[in-house]
Amino acid sequence: AGQGLSWFVLTDHVNGQKFRVDAGAESDWRRTVDAALSASGVLVLPGAEVFLETADAPLGHRSLLFFADQLPGLQRAAIGPSGAGSFVSSCAAVQAWTRDLEARFGPVILVPHHPASPSPMPTDWGCLTEKDAAVEVYSQWGNSLRVVSDAERWAPYDAMVGDPAKHDPAEGTVYQALTKRRDHPLGFMAGTDHHDTTPGAVCEPWSDSKYGGGLTGVVLPTDAPLSRDSLFEAIKARHTYASTGPRVAVEVAVFDPSGVYVGGMGDQVDVTGRVTFRVTVAEPELWDEEVRGVTA
Repeated sequence: AGQGLSWFVLTDHVNGQKFRVDAGAESDWRRTVDAALSASGVLVLPGAEVFLETADAPLGHRSLLFFADQLPGLQRAAIGPSGAGSFVSSCAAVQAWTRDLEARFGPVILVPHHPASPSPMPTDWGCLTEKDAAVEVYSQWGNSLRVVSDAERWAPYDAMVGDPAKHDPAEGTVYQALTKRRDHPLGFMAGTDHHDTTPGAVCEPWSDSKYGGGLTGVVLPTDAPLSRDSLFEAIKARHTYASTGPRVAVEVAVFDPSGVYVGGMGDQVDVTGRVTFRVTVAEPELWDEEVRGVTA
């Protein structure tokens, strides 16, 4: 189940260019939602991929995550802010749409999806809603952190698939989000975009991409069981990290000048003076002979 994952999200297109119109599409999608809600041995969140654009400009794709235990009345064709269409009147309409979703179906979170991909559209960071809690920094399409030159060390991870002549990928990089929207901090997540119900299959390149995809780690309190509620609270609080595939446990701790713990991964801290960061990476014993060092 899910390549040994403890949790995953199933998302498929619910509007825009890739909206399925063939007979049975709606019942297939609802059957997938019901299977996710009733899965045992692994926690599965139902989700959706939503296209968003105005008449003047693209706003980007969002992965929409649902966290309720039951989702009666949820239908694919009624999820998007404009039904099966992708156009909205404004960013304010997107905000209103997310509030309506939560009123009808319980807690939801939005995650900007392949944000730097020039095709079909990069993300407009000016249109973040209160439900945008994290951003997908890595997927089968590459790394959305920033645009780099071929001479830089991590360049092979940064080539997004698409047509740069259509949209500038730099517009949608996570670097732009972190610099232009300091008022809206985001956690980091990673995924695949396979759309074939093979979560966790990240080791081999997929389709026309050079990359296999990524994984998301969530940091939960030691006394919190893995549940839909605990996942929602962790992602909302930015207690997440992204991996290009290796399954490693990561812990971040921040200490004030007197050595007092003031926060962890994704937390915002207000400290005067020098702070100390401690990053702990727990590698599998199987890797002991392979790991030569860790660079932060």
